[in-house]
Amino acid sequence: MDASSDPSDRRARAYRRFARRNRLIGWLRIGVPMFGALVLAVLLAEIFIANMARDFGISGVRIARDELVIDTPEYSGVMANGTLYTVVAEAASTAIGGADVLKLQDPLLDLTRIDGYRMRASAKTARFSLDRQTVEVDDVLNVSDSSDMQAKLLNAIIDWRAQTLIAKDNVHVVFADGSILTGSALHYDAGTQIWDFDNVKLTLAAEETDQ
Repeated sequence: MDASSDPSDRRARAYRRFARRNRLIGWLRIGVPMFGALVLAVLLAEIFIANMARDFGISGVRIARDELVIDTPEYSGVMANGTLYTVVAEAASTAIGGADVLKLQDPLLDLTRIDGYRMRASAKTARFSLDRQTVEVDDVLNVSDSSDMQAKLLNAIIDWRAQTLIAKDNVHVVFADGSILTGSALHYDAGTQIWDFDNVKLTLAAEETDQ
């Protein structure tokens, strides 16, 4: 009797075929969605990087520890009153997948009004929100301007849309003549060009006398 005609052998071969098919279907149920998710993640990453490249002047982009890292980014814009502003940094990083907040390393902010007045600010680190158009500095923000004013501000927020600079804590300003102004807080409005200090103390520079 031919073994291939044995009903039990045929059933065994059929069982093995069904088992192989079921294993393949089981793998496809898991593998296809995983592959699709991987392709989607790659496409989203490419779209995210492309959008970042559109908004920033970028010299290099890399991914490290689930973060997008941008080398020497530069971002520029114009305020409602025509004031130009630029934000540059040694590096910027943000979580991949939708976070609009960039962590800036050694940022430098430059502001130039249409009348020629210029203000510059620098810090060790800062957070730049693309959505809100704000820069937040938790540590010291060093500020200087074209009138030779030098200032150190603590816990500061720069809002490009509102055209304001706010320092929530200690403020220390040294003017060109040597006068020193200190305060517990500061609100500067670039539109009205008004500096508003809380708990202000002004120490005038000693006048020079002829000998």
